[in-house]
This record gives sequence, C-alpha cells and structure tokens, in this order.
Amino acid sequence: MDYNIILKLKKQSGICNLQELLPTYDFENQTPSLTCAPVSIFENDILIKSVPSGGEFRYNTSVLNTSSIYKTGATSSYWVNDDGMLEQGRGVDFYTLDFTNKFDNTDRFTDDLGTQIYANGVVLDWSTYDQVNETVRAFSQTPLASAFVKTHLTNAPYTLSSYSDWQLFNYKQMVNLFDLSITRNYLNYAPFNHDVDSTPNRVWTSTLESSGVGMFYSGVSVSIGGVSAGYVTL
Repeated sequence: MDYNIILKLKKQSGICNLQELLPTYDFENQTPSLTCAPVSIFENDILIKSVPSGGEFRYNTSVLNTSSIYKTGATSSYWVNDDGMLEQGRGVDFYTLDFTNKFDNTDRFTDDLGTQIYANGVVLDWSTYDQVNETVRAFSQTPLASAFVKTHLTNAPYTLSSYSDWQLFNYKQMVNLFDLSITRNYLNYAPFNHDVDSTPNRVWTSTLESSGVGMFYSGVSVSIGGVSAGYVTL
C-alpha cells in the first residue's frame, strides 16, 4: 500500500537521510517523527525540501510510474544500434511491466479483474497507467464493426460491459499497442489477435488530417485516406 507520510520535524540540528529513515517505520500504525530537524531535507544527497525547524513535510512513499516511452517489442537486430539491438523503453519486455500494476502483478495486459481471461472483452493496458490520477487506458478485445470513421466518431462514446465512456483511440494510443516483433501485422497477438487480413479489417483512429482525411492502420503501415472508407476500430 502507498502512504502519504507527514514528517514532523523536531527542533534539533543535523541532516536526515530519508532513504535510511523511512524504511524503519511501520506506516500503517505510526506517524513518523524525525529525530533531527534540518532546515533542508536531503534524499540521496539531493535537496528535496526546505522546511522551517519544527515544521512538517509531506512525503509520498509510493514509487510512481515513469513517463518514458514503452518498448516497441522489437527484439531482432538487423544493424548495429537499431531498435532490436538496444530495445530502449520502459518494460521488462513488451508484455511484462517494470512495475507492479494495481492487481499486484506485472502483466502489461489484464482484464478488469486482473486476470487474462477477458470474459467481458475489456483489455486494460497497464503501460498507460497514470499512477497520479489512478487511470489506465482500456481497449475492446473485439473490434467495432466496419464503418466510416465519422460514423464511429459520431456514435461515440460507446458502451462495453458496464463502461459507457468508450472513445476511439488516437494515432499514438494505437501505435503504443503495436508489437514490432511481428512482421507488419502488429495487432495480431493476444489478447487482441486482430489480423488485418482484408481491407474491412483495417483499423481507424480518431486522428484526422482534415475533415475528409483520417489516419488508419492498413496491416502494412499507418496510412492516411478518405474518411468514407469502412474500417473497424478498437
């Protein structure tokens, strides 16, 4: 569990190292109180807060997610220092988080019960987890039926399971789902298993270039085209 700790500073001199201090407290049952009262509080030799003697300092002990871009999934290297060689980005790998999600596991994709059964068709992508605002992006395991993108947009928000605020994903939200270890058919993996094997299975995004041109995934690349084409969306 995460705690927002109030450190009560006593009127004594010295410098306190919070990294050494905080792990010694039982946060569920104690309000930690410093045994020294620095004007400046340091963590790992970095000034993080200046506090008057006898004052209070709120300290959040949770480890928050970073803002770095997630791994692409590419693992095969075709040239020195390419993506497959460096594998830059967050995550242990494309499917494994480098932090624990709210269900206390490291699965990137879960249903809304924390399992990978997806009984109601809801897929949570924990790579999008905003730990400050407690939100995570959800996707539909089964694409919406093929339609013009303006029809998809006009009919939004959609209802899926008990959720009634579903919107089309935008361009960046879509490509974040691409597993680039797969040759071009980047959404053809569990839990989505979406095979762009024909034109109607191309995937619209909500990102438009103009009122007549939108961005979609063709199965080969991300493209732009007329909004009057009938494709699915997640």
